[in-house]
Amino acid sequence: MTAGILGALAMLFFLFTRRRRRTDEVVETAGGLALATAVGPLPIAPPPPAAPLSKVAPIIPDTPDEEANMPRWRRPSVQKARKAPSRGIELPHVPVAFTDSATDVERRRIRYRLVRVSSIPDEIMGEEVARLDRGDEVELIRSAGAYWLVKTPYGDEGWVHQMTLETGPPEPDDDAPLDEPDEDDQLPF
Repeated sequence: MTAGILGALAMLFFLFTRRRRRTDEVVETAGGLALATAVGPLPIAPPPPAAPLSKVAPIIPDTPDEEANMPRWRRPSVQKARKAPSRGIELPHVPVAFTDSATDVERRRIRYRLVRVSSIPDEIMGEEVARLDRGDEVELIRSAGAYWLVKTPYGDEGWVHQMTLETGPPEPDDDAPLDEPDEDDQLPF
């Protein structure tokens, strides 16, 4: 019985090694055929001539030595550049308002900067219809949950969250200079 098992294992070993060799022979033959049909060696461009070391400019990092081992976001020079005023001229925002004085519609002003007006009452799933800035006026059409369907002075209609609309008297603008009190307004004591 042992001889039969050993004979069966030897037969399996012979078949598997034989099959592997045939596969290798086919691959070698196909590779040889591919090499035999090639016209010749592929042309390779010569490498560009190396520049002499005397003409190579030294690489000087723009990082001061005391900041070299710091992460870039912690470097004082980078933080200073981030806090510097922008180079462009920043024009103040002029709030947009309706030109007609309709009394039958409710109008409110936008409370925040760069408010997104969406195509549906969902800020994430909706497409952006327009952008409004602080102080812009909108007409309220109808509400749905926490969103209002509004119309801008440019004629765009879309949904904004109710928290972006002012409720009541307009708040002072953060960017506007504060009015100095008159002498008459001060208390006598």
